[in-house]
Amino acid sequence: MSNAYPLFQVDDYVEFHAARILLLLHHSNGKIEGRTKLAKLDFFLRYPTALKQAINSGLVKNVDIGETLHIVANSIESKMIRYRYGPWDPKYPSVIAFLQSLHLIEVLSDRMETYQLTSEGSEAVEKLLDDDSFHNLDANCQAVARTLGQWNGTTLKNFIYEHFDVITELTMGQPIDRITGEA
Repeated sequence: MSNAYPLFQVDDYVEFHAARILLLLHHSNGKIEGRTKLAKLDFFLRYPTALKQAINSGLVKNVDIGETLHIVANSIESKMIRYRYGPWDPKYPSVIAFLQSLHLIEVLSDRMETYQLTSEGSEAVEKLLDDDSFHNLDANCQAVARTLGQWNGTTLKNFIYEHFDVITELTMGQPIDRITGEA
């Protein structure tokens, strides 16, 4: 007899992605300007070996080489695809809408979209921080925001394209299955 309920991956849950975005916003002073910047910072969270390579390259400033990163050898937390401006996840619109519907973030639009934590979002982050299961993710969010958070989306995109050839070699829509590069 077959199982009537398919097994789900953690990647299938919008809450999984929402928690990561909330923590990233929290460590980015509650605000990230631009969809490209959000996606590229998220890339370094999802592909922590890329963050480690960026830090070890010496090209990223304001970082202690002894930075505590929680990396499992060549781990990928959740796959992204190659899209027009580099790594992207087609789930972003759903995740952002989910966070907005719960009043955890606001999306402000002027020249570019700006994602900002609300007071309810800050309270939700505090609950995440009280949960030990988010400790490693929180530490990595802190490292990403501290090391790359001052860069804009275009600079992040260019850095990724310049130092991670595996992404530029992919065709549009292909999953990013591994990270290699000179960084």
